Amino acid sequence: MQAINETAAERQVPDDDRRRRQRAAVLWAASLECGGQVADCVVLNLGLSGALLRMAVPFESSYPVTLRSYHFGHLDGRVIWQEGNAVGLQFEGAPAQVVETLSRALPELTTAKPAMYL
Repeated sequence: MQAINETAAERQVPDDDRRRRQRAAVLWAASLECGGQVADCVVLNLGLSGALLRMAVPFESSYPVTLRSYHFGHLDGRVIWQEGNAVGLQFEGAPAQVVETLSRALPELTTAKPAMYL
């Protein structure tokens, strides 16, 4: 699925590279935690490798972060790009842990050829 309001950073990556892994378009309230600080955000799309977030305020971090949402609990990751209030997050947990965490909220991501997405 295509991200809502695709950013310039995403447009620079060829579609075949960017979408090798399935993503689900969502609009879920969440928070991003880093070093004791918590920032509200909205998850725009989510996959087994990462997420696209819209932050309430600009957010930059090269440190490990935790994404928390009522829909799936929490996942650890790292901010890999930031443009304004848009943030690209890459999950850093073990692939099996990410699959287990997201399978409750988005079973379609984890049931369609899961080996392809790990």
